[in-house]
Amino acid sequence: MPLQLDRDFAGRQTLGTRDEQQDAYAFSIVEGDESGAEKLLVIVADGMGGHLGGREASLAAVNGFVDAFFDAIDAPEDTPESGIGETSDVPSQILNEEPALNSQNPPPIPTVASSPDSASLCADPAASGPEGASSHSLGQTSAPPQDLEENAAHTVRAASDLKTALLAANASVDKMIEADPDTLGEAGTTLVAALVQRDSVRWISVGDSPLLLWRQGKLSRLNADHSMRAVFAEKVAAKQMRPADVKTHPERNALLAVLNGLEIPKIDEPAEAFALQPGDLVVVASDGILTLTGKEISETLKKLQSKPVLEIVRSLLEKVDKKNNPKQDNTTLAIVRV
Repeated sequence: MPLQLDRDFAGRQTLGTRDEQQDAYAFSIVEGDESGAEKLLVIVADGMGGHLGGREASLAAVNGFVDAFFDAIDAPEDTPESGIGETSDVPSQILNEEPALNSQNPPPIPTVASSPDSASLCADPAASGPEGASSHSLGQTSAPPQDLEENAAHTVRAASDLKTALLAANASVDKMIEADPDTLGEAGTTLVAALVQRDSVRWISVGDSPLLLWRQGKLSRLNADHSMRAVFAEKVAAKQMRPADVKTHPERNALLAVLNGLEIPKIDEPAEAFALQPGDLVVVASDGILTLTGKEISETLKKLQSKPVLEIVRSLLEKVDKKNNPKQDNTTLAIVRV
């Protein structure tokens, strides 16, 4: 059954206590039509670098990614990928924030189990603990033996298309900065893009914006956390650092990788797609959602799992708002139920 807007996938944003929205996001139908999607591209970017810089960087990255991705998938398979920095007509939907929701900034949250190659869902490693923690076995897609060669070719192509689009997004940010370096010189953005279909999800990401999976009552983080939070969480787990020291560390929110037009030091791009099961919820977000604990997110998803996804998105953002945290960042939330 095709994925339908609002019923099976939806996204919204809140300002928090910020003056403007510096996150950007998009849904683009890769296979299907307006009546439903067989394959869906979901992107979230969290901009930074001053009011104008953050907003412009996230929009440039999302638009650059979408344009280059569709150029890449439309290119003949026996020719080099092209289209970096170019524009094309694609079924992209850039969605703006809803007014009035006014959430605030994260208190510490506990660790939630993650994949072996990614960091835990943790806004503050000092808060890592058993509350809300869960285990989850992460799998991979598979194919019958006779289809292995064809499946491998599609796997390589899909991964290549995502990488091409990511590099194009970075080039778009670079072009934006070069146009006004005095104003935009400090601009940059995180980006997480997920290619979702009923049986699998493939992703690429830079920065700390989380890609989460909820399955049968358990929440896990799929992508890597390119921030010092993840580094400190590992040190705390290894008893090389005290949780209390993390709370006051000046670099606790520093990012290890962003899109800013320069070389990208860290990219999370798994070689294989991740297998999905019926009822799975794929959550793509900016780190403002980490105002909520893993337990709070999971319990909300469990309670509303059969409701239209738009209702789930709105409920989570309302919970962020009710935290009344005085330094709440923008929050963007895009969810797909397969």
